[in-house]
Amino acid sequence: MIVIFAIANISGGHVTPTVTIATMITGHIDLLKGLLYMLAQLLGAIFASLIMAGLVPGAGVAMGDSGPGCFSPGATTTNGQLFGWEFFNSFILVSVVYAVAIGSPSFGNVAPIAAGFTLVVVIFMSAAFSGGGVSPVRVLGPACVFHCYWDKVGYYILGQFGGAIIAGLFACPLYGGHAKWMDPFMPWGHVNYESKLEADGSFRGKPGHPEKSMEPASSV
Repeated sequence: MIVIFAIANISGGHVTPTVTIATMITGHIDLLKGLLYMLAQLLGAIFASLIMAGLVPGAGVAMGDSGPGCFSPGATTTNGQLFGWEFFNSFILVSVVYAVAIGSPSFGNVAPIAAGFTLVVVIFMSAAFSGGGVSPVRVLGPACVFHCYWDKVGYYILGQFGGAIIAGLFACPLYGGHAKWMDPFMPWGHVNYESKLEADGSFRGKPGHPEKSMEPASSV
């Protein structure tokens, strides 16, 4: 939550690739910028795991499944249930982000608080079953550094990205429009961003508006 407040006015405060990929699909951020966001998020997670490897007693690079921050499902959780929990977690989180931060009108400075509390709730709800990964880089960072649970990483990432994309597709026509490519499927919700800029300046980053950018004002 604090990180979102700190960087929201710089990058939109995505933090997790689940928010980034959803906003790429729905046209709220362009493809190249979204890919750069996700690369930065992954590098940040790897760097954080390297810090843990150096600061946690007994921890070390490539130490295996016992590495700090490594994710694994509960002892009786099946791979399908793992996928389902992470899908559900991401769906809820991204839906809230669209509702409070990406949609118009947004909730302004309250949005990071709502997103942060949602993150806490879904982690507590799923911790015993999936570990509450929620973010692909939260799983990939420790896996890359400590080489842990690579056999489960795919279920986490597919579930998280799947839930995020579905949430974005459902939410975007309800909370402020969608990308033009979606018009044949949802003709009632498309927003002409150029017109919206002229009308109320609520989107940022178009020619002639150097002080603004198309990213959400605040997000997760």
